Amino acid sequence: SYSYSDSYSRGYNNDNDKMPDIRYSLQYIGEGGVNDRWINLSYYANADYNYMNRYFLKLSGSAESSSRFGREADGGIKVAGVKWGLFPSVQAGWVLSNENWFKVSAIDYAKLTAGFEITGNDDVDYYATRTYFRNVKFLERATALQLANIQNPKIKWETTNRFNVALALNMFHNRLSFGAEVFYAKTNDLLTRRTISDISGLERQWTNEGSLTNRGANVSVSGVLVNTSDLKWQLGFTLGHYKNKIESLPLTANNRLETWALDANGDKVASSHRVLSGYTSSIYGKDNILTAVGESAGVFYGYKTAGVFSTTAEAQAAGLKYPTGLASQPSRDFQAGDVHFVDQNGDGWISEADRVKIGDPNPDIYGNIFTSLSWKRLTLDVNLKYSLGNDIFNYQRMQLESANSITNQTTAVVNRWKYEGQKTDVPRTMSSESTLWVNNAR
Repeated sequence: SYSYSDSYSRGYNNDNDKMPDIRYSLQYIGEGGVNDRWINLSYYANADYNYMNRYFLKLSGSAESSSRFGREADGGIKVAGVKWGLFPSVQAGWVLSNENWFKVSAIDYAKLTAGFEITGNDDVDYYATRTYFRNVKFLERATALQLANIQNPKIKWETTNRFNVALALNMFHNRLSFGAEVFYAKTNDLLTRRTISDISGLERQWTNEGSLTNRGANVSVSGVLVNTSDLKWQLGFTLGHYKNKIESLPLTANNRLETWALDANGDKVASSHRVLSGYTSSIYGKDNILTAVGESAGVFYGYKTAGVFSTTAEAQAAGLKYPTGLASQPSRDFQAGDVHFVDQNGDGWISEADRVKIGDPNPDIYGNIFTSLSWKRLTLDVNLKYSLGNDIFNYQRMQLESANSITNQTTAVVNRWKYEGQKTDVPRTMSSESTLWVNNAR
């Protein structure tokens, strides 16, 4: 069982600094709070079987319930009005080195294992299965209640089915150890957000729709380099690779991204209609995370760039313009000092149709390098983790180099474009009241 409650408010102090008292604040400048409570209950059972130290079988299972589950959730069992998820697991092992016919002198131990397991995940908002309201300020003077969530009593756990095959070897009098595993996992009833009608006043609702696959391999190697009565040195590493893919998502009219190329007048070209099954979310930015069928989870989404226009002639040669949404001037051309966005569909416009996947946070390989050095009763352990091939969203740099706020900036903004012909990768600055901000959105 878990509960947490917190509330706060911020305001201007009264005019006597020697007697601070927020109760006399004329107007609060911020308030918030958290009130969470949830309960989780689990029962486990395990059984192990060993035949002649050659064949092993392990069976395990759990029954789990959570206050985050809906009362009308499908699957599992229902006891006293409470839904329980059932999660079995089986692992089988064969120690080849204990067989009479195994005669490889260099290998001290060899074991082959295979397994299957079903696991669950209840990582969803505490009150996603309930309809509730929250307090809001109205015109900075009155309080009101606002709909914060629409219940979904059918919410249940995600279910992941995982298969794996592994091999473990100890060689050269146990001086060298090797392990390898391949796995495949599929997650069904994915906990995700379904877009709902604007009439509700909300954007999304939690639901169990969608599926995700994950496949990969892991390798580990370790060796004892020095092994004496006083000194022992062990060195090793692990290496892993995985690839996930979103197979399906909720099918709703709002849960898809539609784009069109534009003609010379800025009107949509029907033949260029493109539909992407998915949605965007905002994490450290605006609509910069893409969740879409066929893509990996959590990829970065946005415009690709080709530098900054150095001269007016360069900007004119690109022939790019963008829609403003202003009736008085529906479109504008890019100018010197603006970011040169890549026109993905070649229609001469920089619009939503030019947004693409620009990065992937999932690494190509990952793992760690470790070593252990022991001398008598003193031991030093070092463990270094690594990941390669993944992209990182540099939020800190975005805040300190974008010049889109009054907060402190790094010296990089000194290199912003300031004059015709200047070569730089930092666009020009402009007033926050200007409607040209679209040109330099970074």
